[in-house]
Amino acid sequence: MVNVKLVGVAAILLLIVGGVMACHYEVEIGHVGVQYDQFRGGVQEKELKEGFNLKLPWVDIEEYDIRSQVYTMTETHGEGNVAGDDAITTLTKEGLSITMDMSVQYRIDPAKASDIHQTKGITYQDKIIRPGIKSVIRDTVAQYEALEVYGEDRTKVAAEMQEALERTIEDEGIIVEKVLIRDVRLPQKIKDSIDAKMQADQDAQRMIFVNEKLTLEAEGRRIKAQGIADAEVIEATGEAEAIRLVKKELASGGDTYVELQYVKMLESQDITTMIVPPGSKPIIGSIT
Repeated sequence: MVNVKLVGVAAILLLIVGGVMACHYEVEIGHVGVQYDQFRGGVQEKELKEGFNLKLPWVDIEEYDIRSQVYTMTETHGEGNVAGDDAITTLTKEGLSITMDMSVQYRIDPAKASDIHQTKGITYQDKIIRPGIKSVIRDTVAQYEALEVYGEDRTKVAAEMQEALERTIEDEGIIVEKVLIRDVRLPQKIKDSIDAKMQADQDAQRMIFVNEKLTLEAEGRRIKAQGIADAEVIEATGEAEAIRLVKKELASGGDTYVELQYVKMLESQDITTMIVPPGSKPIIGSIT
């Protein structure tokens, strides 16, 4: 016979376990949980952090990823957030139509996830990020010529787009981390013309560099030659001065000069000792 008391205890335990399970919720890593309480005014301001959280059984939880994400608009199938050709066509400062592929790296502000859920919902990308990108790109590109967007100023244009996008959607709870211009496509004739101009500019810069290098090398050779010439002049001047002094010494009798030459000659000979009588003059000659 089944013990009624045991059955009752088991039922109570099951109810307790079920109640405990219903009163806790585990938020996934890198997410926050937005609470919807139908008895307390709908979406609650306080988000649930990742890990285990206590909640009332009737509260529903919607999780939002707060890690860095990338929203891409491109014509390449399979690479964008929207299937098919999703590139952006806009006009430049001179009225030229160009097509651009864009990527925006962003993340949700954890403290504003509840606001996003209440005002935009889980499709917030299509309601905040996508229109924000389109608006900013068109406003920014309209201030630049095609050559600037297509060429070396692309990084500058992307930085300006990022600043404008930050101002546009920061109040919506989206933090913009980076804006990347993936590709810029122009009409073929315009592209060929711009490519030719950019190549000509590069060639001109290369010629300037070559000319500057040749000029520096020529200047180096001139300085070296000038240094050699200056050294030769100094040497010639020294020899002339020496000759002048010798002539002066010889004109005055030359004894000191002759004796000096005699001493120098002796220094080169293998002579240990030489005795010269007092008052006699040395005879310069070879000693065998």
